Amino acid sequence: MIVEKLSVEAACRRGGELQWLWLRSLSEVYLGEMRRDIALDELIEVRFFNANEEIRLFRSGGELKACALRPEPGDEVIEKSMPISNPKFGKSISVCQQLAADDDGQTAVVATRLAGWEG
Repeated sequence: MIVEKLSVEAACRRGGELQWLWLRSLSEVYLGEMRRDIALDELIEVRFFNANEEIRLFRSGGELKACALRPEPGDEVIEKSMPISNPKFGKSISVCQQLAADDDGQTAVVATRLAGWEG
């Protein structure tokens, strides 16, 4: 998986081009189709995503940080779709889990990114 560090501005711009959004802020939690009314001053974490890329904005040390995650050729992944219990957030969410060998040679999940949503 390719992890690219981004500026907050670049993350908001690129993220706005993706299909879905998962948002946690001081005043709400939202999962669904893309929307543009994100209050950065209240933001805890946001994930913009589609089937091929996830862009994350998150707080670390009191500052907003950002990165993009996308697959690269040869990645070993498990794709999962899971039902959502609360209908307010849709019917299901899909994730891609990146696999790699740990220090003992055991296969482990080393990263997870959001990859789909059904409302």
